[in-house]
Amino acid sequence: MKYKLLLLLLLMAFSIKAQKISRLDKVSSNDTIAPGRAIICGSFIQRLGFKSGGFAQEIYIADTATKQIYAFRVKPIFKSEKDNLFAYHIKPGTYAILKYQYLQSTWYGSKDFHEPIVKSNGPYYIFTVPENSLVNLGIWHFEKQPGSFEDSSQELTDKLALEFKNLNMSNAVVVLPR
Repeated sequence: MKYKLLLLLLLMAFSIKAQKISRLDKVSSNDTIAPGRAIICGSFIQRLGFKSGGFAQEIYIADTATKQIYAFRVKPIFKSEKDNLFAYHIKPGTYAILKYQYLQSTWYGSKDFHEPIVKSNGPYYIFTVPENSLVNLGIWHFEKQPGSFEDSSQELTDKLALEFKNLNMSNAVVVLPR
């Protein structure tokens, strides 16, 4: 009887799966928008600056229709600049911003933080990505809690155009998370 129960528990443990988190594909400097897809881009101002210890920082979003969760880096590894550009390929749809994940450097290694991103008057910030489009998500201010979103300036548009030469930033649709 003990072995049957153990076998049953082992089968259940191996058959139960958590939801898979997919990573968005980063846009390289010579990428273009693939048919039926879109590209999101913007600037992320991180909370920690030099205290980040060169650790990556990520945002988690969920497709509101399929409930699929996606993650993308808003601060690359080994970079301590406060302001970081990001650009990723994404499927068209409406997305909710779930959380901000970052590591803070400490004397003993690092401390892991997972902050839910919620509005004061509702559950989540949401943005919509149209098909075959370049979407400028603006400037994401996460230097203090809670995060906020600002329409991008011409200076940011120029920086994005220099970084991603095959993308026509003048055709970008500005969509701020609301």
